[in-house]
Amino acid sequence: MRPTFTPEQLDHLAAGETVEAGGVAWTVNTSGDADTQLADFDCYGRVEWIGRRPEMQRPAGFSGRAEKIHTGRDAYWWEPPADIAPAVWHSDAQLRRSLRHSVLDILAHGFQIVSLSGRRRCECCGSVREVTGAALGGVDPFPDASYLRDIIQDLGSMVDVPETVAAAH
Repeated sequence: MRPTFTPEQLDHLAAGETVEAGGVAWTVNTSGDADTQLADFDCYGRVEWIGRRPEMQRPAGFSGRAEKIHTGRDAYWWEPPADIAPAVWHSDAQLRRSLRHSVLDILAHGFQIVSLSGRRRCECCGSVREVTGAALGGVDPFPDASYLRDIIQDLGSMVDVPETVAAAH
């Protein structure tokens, strides 16, 4: 059995609340993802740490579109993604602002793991046990509600809930 969440239940789960569905109590948690790095994705471009050496010249292989960005404690050279045409990059201020903001958030806070877990009361002993779960790493540190609902829905499609908790012992 796989859970089916209503839009309202997805909203509650995305807000960190526990939701009852199919006799299972579902929760969503986020935690830091130390295994995923910015360099694992082409969509963010490339970065090179320069620390507190603001005089550092643009790194080899970085184009004229590269810029210095600061997280508050460290500085980086950032080269926007190669698949964004220069004409688009230079004419779309919202795109530049949004992508720069995402890269800075990831540099400052890292990626997240979003996990969905289901708990059910055991018929034989009465204890509440986790019976199923799924997780996804590499999630931006501050996903918007719509993206988080999509992730939760996808995680729900990956889990199987046993008929009874005893089967999960």
